Amino acid sequence: ERSRAQVEAPWIVKMPYYILCFALDVGFDKRPIARFFFLEVVARCPYFAYISLIHLYESLGLWRRSSEAKRVHFAQEWNEYHHLLLMESLGGDTEWRDRFLAVHAAIIYYWVLVLLWFFSPNTAYKFSELIEAHAVDTYSEFLDANANILKSLPAPRVAKEYWGNAANSTLFAEFHLNPVRKNITCETLYDCFQNVRDDEKEHTCVAAACATPSARVVPTGGLNSTLSLSSSIGIGLAVTVAALSFAKYFGGDTSGAAAGDTAFADSLEALDSVVNLILRTLPFTL
Repeated sequence: ERSRAQVEAPWIVKMPYYILCFALDVGFDKRPIARFFFLEVVARCPYFAYISLIHLYESLGLWRRSSEAKRVHFAQEWNEYHHLLLMESLGGDTEWRDRFLAVHAAIIYYWVLVLLWFFSPNTAYKFSELIEAHAVDTYSEFLDANANILKSLPAPRVAKEYWGNAANSTLFAEFHLNPVRKNITCETLYDCFQNVRDDEKEHTCVAAACATPSARVVPTGGLNSTLSLSSSIGIGLAVTVAALSFAKYFGGDTSGAAAGDTAFADSLEALDSVVNLILRTLPFTL
């Protein structure tokens, strides 16, 4: 991990990331398949969260520039789902404690990302970029350490069915910003984990693109659409500003407020200049 280019992220993202990595190292020591099962259960949650919040943006009529991102995130979730099926077929979910921990961690992770994306989509995507880059490192290390035995074991049927048709799948191509891999093989477990690692690389690229304000990204497959995937402002701030704007424009004339309402009137007047400043910087019109 130290040998590759580091993901630039604020401390509020890096601190929980380091804590998570430490917990995984301790909780799944010498149990790589169980660890992968846990990671793949949790890995699907960001895409549920992002799709939910993009829907919320659209429902409030605030922003539709990233509506196409819903399709990309769904394709990512479908890919992670098949990673999960692979780990289940290898017995990663055998122990009750691992299933219990994975399910409850996924619920918590979903709501954490919902709140994070609510206030700052860029920060949420930065966290995803960190996690996906860590997954690439983890699978690469596993491949290097177990290459011989993995090459001697056959691939599970679920893996063959998925990656065997991946090269011709529009949904598989949907989350690829780089050219889709050709001649994907899936005959051995080594091939399986190599494919998983390469998929995670693509997820890292998508997260990095989404974390870039006003990034314009063209998937290499699927529909020929140009995606504007990110914003420098969170919907939490947008909704707050909308509420302040409502109070400003529909709250009536504050100059004639009664003595008991003086503090409230003064507060609205003090917020007036701040609201006008923020409204001018929004990527949409209220």
